[in-house]
Amino acid sequence: MAPPIGRSTMESTWNSRDLPVLDAIVSINDATRRDVNSSELEQATGLDEDDIQRALTALGDTYLRRVLRVTDEARRAVGMWPKQELVGAIDRLIAETQDPTQKSKLQRFRDAVLELGTKLASEVIVKLVTTPLG
Repeated sequence: MAPPIGRSTMESTWNSRDLPVLDAIVSINDATRRDVNSSELEQATGLDEDDIQRALTALGDTYLRRVLRVTDEARRAVGMWPKQELVGAIDRLIAETQDPTQKSKLQRFRDAVLELGTKLASEVIVKLVTTPLG
């Protein structure tokens, strides 16, 4: 018996195919600042060309512009866009700080977080906190 109309027996491809492709696109694009090709995506995800093309079609204009251009929504989906809580906390520190030198440093830090994204900024912060000085 066929499934009722509107109900599919197909599994979601978001976690197994689409999200890994999107994550690879954003990561490669951030590292190289250039367009990403499908062979790079195959290598980064372990998916074959057909699955890469299916993922690109599924991701469509919501996540990509033109040929593999990363959108803000794509960065948010893979955690490479600063979370508002982190930026808000830095903004509060900037507002509370009276020392102009500290305020300037915090503003530069906020700008760096916005440029790097939450994922990479968090990795940098953890590395700084856990690495002995000297």
